[in-house]
This record gives sequence, C-alpha cells and structure tokens, in this order.
Amino acid sequence: MDALAKALLPTLLHELANTTQLLTGLHALTTLPEGEELLATHEGELSRAGDQAQRLGWLIGVLGAAGGHDILLARREQAGLDWIVGLATKAARREDRSMPSGPSTLPRLMGCTPDGWSVPWALGSLLWQVGEESTGRAWSLDMETDGWRLCVPGSDPSQVVLQVPGARVVESVSNSGLDLMLPKEYLA
Repeated sequence: MDALAKALLPTLLHELANTTQLLTGLHALTTLPEGEELLATHEGELSRAGDQAQRLGWLIGVLGAAGGHDILLARREQAGLDWIVGLATKAARREDRSMPSGPSTLPRLMGCTPDGWSVPWALGSLLWQVGEESTGRAWSLDMETDGWRLCVPGSDPSQVVLQVPGARVVESVSNSGLDLMLPKEYLA
C-alpha cells in the first residue's frame, strides 16, 4: 500500500462509519409506531447520507484501483478531484500534518479520462508527498494551450506520471521544479 492509501484509509473508514451510524439511526426511526412521520422530518439527513455514500463508495474504489484492483470499472465522477483533495486534507488533519493550499474551485473530470481514478489519485499523491515537507507555496491546476498544468511546488511528478495515461512531466514555469501536464480533454 502506498503512502497516500495508508494515510487515507483510516479517514475514509471513519467517514464510512459515521455515515453508517446515521443510516442505522434513521432505520431505527422506521421501527417506531410514528416512524413514518419522524422519518419525514429527517429527509435532509437521509439525502445527505445518500450523497456521502456515493462519494465514499467512489473513494473506496479509487483506493482499490490504486492498489491494482479496478473495482471502479467504468465509473466516472466529475467531482473526483474535489473528493480526493477533501479526503487528503482530512487525513492530514488527523495526522496533524500541513497541506499546501490550492484553488478554491477545481475543474470537473470528463468522461473521456481513461480510467476515472488516476487523475485524482495523482493529484492526491502529489499533495500528500509535499504535505510532509510543505513548502508553504500554493498548488495550482491551470488550463494551457496544450493541456492542464498541475503545479505542486516541492513534489516529484515523475513518481505518478506513469499512473496517468497521456500525462507527461514538464519544466515548471513558476518554480525550479517539475509539473505534471494532463491532456486537456480530461478536465473541464
């Protein structure tokens, strides 16, 4: 298991346990005589738990795919970058680590990405890599004429480039390191 997977798994399992606990509580309402009315007053929680289950299921699939077991198959999630950055940030907090700041909004993953998981995993891996020795500089993901430039100052994108079909390592324009260039059709 690589460093990012080891770091994310406890946080992911904790969030999954919280969602399961919420669903168990809502299920308990259905066993009460006035359960139907009580459950109706908790529709927001049920909807939130459904959204969480969708996000957590995808993240479990990403961890499996990163370990060589493609249980995601053809599943694509447009919010995958947001989800992996969010989970990595929570995992860093659990370990009392710093994480570099980044853009407030991220592009959406497109359906044409070859596997649906490697772009988010590469981003998470690079952020986790520099979180250990955070440079304090923000990371960025910007559209350029020949693709999306992922700049994570202090990271080594050559360690993840082979995970992302079509990606390549390029000289950084903002620092003395290297950046990861992603095909432009992968994100929007």
